[in-house]
Amino acid sequence: RDLMAERQSRGGSLRDSLSRVEAEIAQAQQDLDADRALRAAYAVDREKWTTEREKWTAEREKLTRALEGVRAEREGLVKDNASLAREGQSAAQERDALVAKVEALTSERKLKVDELTSEIEKLTRTLEAVKAEKEGLVQDNASLAREGKSAAKERDALAAKVEELTSE
Repeated sequence: RDLMAERQSRGGSLRDSLSRVEAEIAQAQQDLDADRALRAAYAVDREKWTTEREKWTAEREKLTRALEGVRAEREGLVKDNASLAREGQSAAQERDALVAKVEALTSERKLKVDELTSEIEKLTRTLEAVKAEKEGLVQDNASLAREGKSAAKERDALAAKVEELTSE
């Protein structure tokens, strides 16, 4: 009996152990199934994230190239701006030089005009003096012409008298 009781007790405990092992196996199977499900979900998520990361990487590279293009364009514009600034400074210097030249020429022209005006006034006075002298000479000439006519008449009269006296 004791043997039997011991067998029963062992059998019961074996059954309990077996039940416990089966329960642990079932739990391990559930954990394994849950782990597989998580791994499958993780693999899907990882694939999605990898695809998204590739898209973002491609977009970043595209934006990097665009940024490089914009930087190059900006550099070109900065150089153009600097060139235009130099041209503007050069043009301003040329303008200032031309303004100075125009002022110098205007000043020179004014002096020349003043000089020519003075010369014209002198020549006008000289012309008036010459005209007055000419008028005096014309009057003297007329007077001499009258005197000459008078002298010619006297000469003719004297010549006629000389001839009259010589013919007698």
